[in-house]
Amino acid sequence: MYAHVAKAELDTQQRKPGSAESEWKYIIEHHPAMAEGYIGLANHYSDSGRYEETHAQFLAAEEHGATNLRLYHAWSNHEEKIHHLDEAERIAQKAVDLNASYPGLAILRAKLARRHKDFSGALNILEQVDNSAIESQTIKASYLFELGNTLDKLGRYPEAFAAYDEANQAKNNYIGRVYEPDVDSTRFKNWTKFFSKENIQTLSRIPATDDTNRPVPVFIVGFPRSGTSLLEQIIGAHPQAVPAGELRFIGDITNTRAQEITGSQLPYPELLLDEAAPLDAEKLQAMREYYLSSVAALDVTDSNTRRVTDKMPHNALHVALISLLFPESPIIHISRHPFNSCLSAYFSNFKSGHRYTSSLESTAEHYKHMMNMLEHYRETGIKFLEIHYEELVTDQENTTRKILEYVGMPWDDACMQHHKSDRVVKTASYEQVTQKIYTSSLYRYRNYHEAVQPLIPILESTIKKFGYTTD
Repeated sequence: MYAHVAKAELDTQQRKPGSAESEWKYIIEHHPAMAEGYIGLANHYSDSGRYEETHAQFLAAEEHGATNLRLYHAWSNHEEKIHHLDEAERIAQKAVDLNASYPGLAILRAKLARRHKDFSGALNILEQVDNSAIESQTIKASYLFELGNTLDKLGRYPEAFAAYDEANQAKNNYIGRVYEPDVDSTRFKNWTKFFSKENIQTLSRIPATDDTNRPVPVFIVGFPRSGTSLLEQIIGAHPQAVPAGELRFIGDITNTRAQEITGSQLPYPELLLDEAAPLDAEKLQAMREYYLSSVAALDVTDSNTRRVTDKMPHNALHVALISLLFPESPIIHISRHPFNSCLSAYFSNFKSGHRYTSSLESTAEHYKHMMNMLEHYRETGIKFLEIHYEELVTDQENTTRKILEYVGMPWDDACMQHHKSDRVVKTASYEQVTQKIYTSSLYRYRNYHEAVQPLIPILESTIKKFGYTTD
């Protein structure tokens, strides 16, 4: 059985959902009394937004007596993420009945208490855990991130920052996460040099096909935790739009597909101007088709859909490629005060990637590189709409009208009620964007005044460029 579990997990990592689903089903069929198959298939469905099927797997596990602490923990986590807090607590109690001392369960119960705004209760749950006795660095990091979130809500900011700092160190330990500033800097310099105004003009002469019978992608880019989820929820509340979340398809093209399609031996982006394997309209269309067919396979659109949003933040690095493949697509960059962006990213327990968050200073360095890259793209003539998060939360209607006009959709009052949408956000911002727009986080960085002081030399020019201040 465990060979099939390993295969299913590998298929998931390699983004082979069909194969992964088949493996999990095989495990359930041949080992119906084992919880692993039900957990795996339920998580697979949950990650795909297939929530009714997710629920059915957990119920099937109970029916076959395949329940254990891990299953109830996964089930309760799922209910919390789709905002069924009472149901999450009910399931969590079943896990408590099996093993009340499990640290992962304390983290979940504390999160539920915090989401019910019982911050003191959440802290009490966490303080009952002996942090030093947690052997798993994964669980230790999750515990410390949740402790930071709770202390932040209680206004105990120095203690909160210390918890976040320790959480990131634990995460660095268990995934071997190391940020290499020279490597990051060199990559951005090379891309800036390659995507010169002249090279972009050369590439733009290759004709692109406009598939008017398919929904037009809208690309929302920006630094992680800068408001991309909120912006997508607002656009996605429109009856003619569908929010597709953080799609990896542009990354697939830059990482592997472009090389496969062009036949070039050069890496991206150099392969776009490889004289030995010239890029032409057919190859460009093949890249475009890979993206569009991948979106279609998600099965999130219908005949009424005119726009589908992709809010992968780091698509900001690929704005030139996006404008080449999808000249009809609106691109929106949402920015936030650089201090807030860096703090929010550093305080987030991202599932994978994001090596730059290994320290707050490295987070700021990466932020600076991303913003410089976007400024370079703008200087080459690539057009995209610039939105400040602060404008969106303080003047939602006027800012939303500007956004809808830019993406080519009429006004709809539903965009002002995005928090009532039944569409579930799957990223680290899922707790915030299901609430009404709030302004309490606009100057959050002032709560961490001492912590952001080392960032001033790194970010001062970017802060001024965006019209912010360091105080």
